[in-house]
Order: sequence, then structure tokens, then C-alpha cells
Amino acid sequence: MNRRKTALAILCTIIIIAMSSTSAFAESQSREEEEFGKTQSFMGLMDNYLSVAKRWVKMVSGRETTIYLAIERIAEIYEEKGEQVKAIPELRKILSKYEDSPTVKNVIRFKIAEIYTESGQAAKALEELNAIIEADQKR
Repeated sequence: MNRRKTALAILCTIIIIAMSSTSAFAESQSREEEEFGKTQSFMGLMDNYLSVAKRWVKMVSGRETTIYLAIERIAEIYEEKGEQVKAIPELRKILSKYEDSPTVKNVIRFKIAEIYTESGQAAKALEELNAIIEADQKR
């Protein structure tokens, strides 16, 4: 009988150890899978970031895009100073320098029309938009 109790105690101990080992192994594996998932997620985000960065560099290296970004920033600077309408003469100077580029001229005129609209000068905004339409009809 003693041997039976001893054998049973040993068997129970082995089962408990096996179960705790299996549980610890499962937890360890779960943590590893979670870490792997986080690493994969991070790598995916970095891949997306690098892809966006490459597209941004390609985009801003284009002539029209660079001018567009400069125009937007000029308007923002005046807006930050509370003098958005004062950006219009600056934009008109730029407009006169790009008579050879319909795209640049249109971008500038759209920005001027936007400034006029935001400052409550709808009639002047419409003049700018009509100038875009007329220029397009001449091409």
C-alpha cells in the first residue's frame, strides 16, 4: 500500500510538473508570438513610412510641386500674421514669373481666389476663377 501511495504521489508530482511546464511553455510561446507580431507590425509601419518618404521626395523634386508648396507656405505665413490678404501681391509677383507654365499660373490663381473667398471678397475670387477658365480656353 505504501508503494502505491508513493507511486501515486510521484505520478501526481510528474503530472503537476508536466502541466506547469506545458503552461510555462505555452506562456513563453505566447509572449514570443506577441513580440514577433509587434516586430512585424513595427516593420510594416517603417516600410509604409519609407514608402511615403520616397514618394514625398519624388513629388517635391518636381517643379510644379515645389512651387505649389512654396505658394502654400507663403500664404500660411501671411495667415499666421493675420494678414492673409497681403499675400496676394506676393503671389501676383510669382505669377508674373511663370507665364510659361499654365499649371503654376492656375495653382497661384486658385490660391489667390481662396484668399479672396476667405476674406469675404467673393467677386474678386470669381474674377480669378474666370481668369483660369479663360486661359484654359485659349490653349
